[in-house]
Amino acid sequence: MDSTTTTGWFEGFSEAVRAKAEALCGRGGVFDARRAGRALRACCEGGDRPAYPVEVTLSDDGARVVRARCGCAAGATGRCKHAAAVLMTWASRPWAFHDASGVGASLRRRSTESLASLVEEMVALAPWLERVAMPVAHSGERARSAMRRHGTAWGAAGAITWELSVLKARGEALLRAGDLRGATEVFRGLGEGVLEGYAAVAGQDGDGALRALAVDAARGLTTALARAKDRDLRREALTALWSVAQGDLACSDVGAAEEIPEAILRYADEAERAMVAGWIFERAAREGFAANDPLAWSSMPFGALLFELLRDGLDLDEVLRGLKALGRHVELVDAMLLHGRRDEAVAEAWECPTGALPAVAGLLARWGVGADLDAAVRARLERDPSEALFTWWGMRCRARGDLAAARVTAEEMVGMYPSVARWEALREETPEAERAALQARVAAALAARGGRRPEAVRVLLAMGELDAAEECTRGEPTVASAAHPVVSGARLSVAEAAAEKRPSVAMAIWSAHVEALVATGDRARYREAAGFIRRMQGLGVEESKAWVAWARETHPRRRALRVELTA
Repeated sequence: MDSTTTTGWFEGFSEAVRAKAEALCGRGGVFDARRAGRALRACCEGGDRPAYPVEVTLSDDGARVVRARCGCAAGATGRCKHAAAVLMTWASRPWAFHDASGVGASLRRRSTESLASLVEEMVALAPWLERVAMPVAHSGERARSAMRRHGTAWGAAGAITWELSVLKARGEALLRAGDLRGATEVFRGLGEGVLEGYAAVAGQDGDGALRALAVDAARGLTTALARAKDRDLRREALTALWSVAQGDLACSDVGAAEEIPEAILRYADEAERAMVAGWIFERAAREGFAANDPLAWSSMPFGALLFELLRDGLDLDEVLRGLKALGRHVELVDAMLLHGRRDEAVAEAWECPTGALPAVAGLLARWGVGADLDAAVRARLERDPSEALFTWWGMRCRARGDLAAARVTAEEMVGMYPSVARWEALREETPEAERAALQARVAAALAARGGRRPEAVRVLLAMGELDAAEECTRGEPTVASAAHPVVSGARLSVAEAAAEKRPSVAMAIWSAHVEALVATGDRARYREAAGFIRRMQGLGVEESKAWVAWARETHPRRRALRVELTA
């Protein structure tokens, strides 16, 4: 393996990390260096902590890093200073890496007694390695030991991930060898062990590497279930999946259980589905849920899974109640239409969330009842004029080719949810002869509602409706403090727009703003006030000339203010 090709090795390492790595190399912080094929292994000093194990694997041509990991807190990403230091050491002193390529062959040549002696020596150096030699049935104990032994100090999550990755690899090897029972034991122990102790180190698992081990454990159990033929073994795999799913729920949803319901529905036979449903009923009873009531399925754990497990045996009304309780509105409307319940489908479409409306509308259109939906949505807009619903309705009108209705909707939206872009788009698509009347209607709507004032003011100014914009901002409070010297941004926008044609309006607004700024007693605000005074003097309004004198006479002891005024 060539140690001279370093281009591309350090992609992803920040300059700060590389600088720390150079310092680590400079003080001889990399030791116990070995290489085995494309893999570089070493230990790196951890300050007042135990040394961190590092492994870096290079590509076949040695031009790039394929994988890197370290036992430190940042090591799961492979972009820590320790990994960079190992690469730097390999580049500058490849002879420091002992060739460990033949270790496997050397071990295979040893006698059983010699191997046993070697393992005893290793366990004497690191007593926790006894766990590695345990039968697979003790995998859970091994995982729990790792979670506890590394504690909760910073860096624990990385060290745990490193150690338990070996246990995961053991489970994968057992799957490849066809030992499904052994793989089930390993993945159950890995998943349960990680989930039981995860909360204590969750804050350190920023990249999710430890959490991913629990997810991988669930996937390993799914593979075992999918391949198993023996009835007892399948029950073990299902029991393990159920245990991991419950552990995930207890751990505030790490994500290990996300794919488990789909796995059960896909691979479990009828008897196994009934068994899982029984487990859900038992848990629901312990927690006080009426699991036989479809309305409870939305709030009880695994309610959605229970619905799917029972669905084939439910009557239509129970299925519809379950779909409604679980918030599956599109499926609910589809089922109603399929069974001829047109009126109920339209009523449900009227109530469904806005996000589900496009799919629901498509269903109703295919069944020839789209007009009923349109009427329902218009009625809904009267009581729920949400921006999202208005947007959807406008798109619906355009899709039908009803441009007049689309313009009416767009006009209502500008009045209720004003934005300059929305106004300009509406004006552009309105015939020129109708634009003056449109502007008058929208301006009146904005002035009447008064809400969403900054957006309304921007639209009114874009229209050139200066008086209406000024009226919208009149009476806004002025708060005098260094943090909030308020004349609002909207009102200052009115002043900017008025400066050329209505200087008296700009003068009144800027005057109030200057008083608020000076009242804060803050030097930076004095500088801002002086800038506005100079702008007022540039308006050519007679009263503006008195402002410098006002500031000096009213606040004679504020030297900083005088300095800013004469700057």
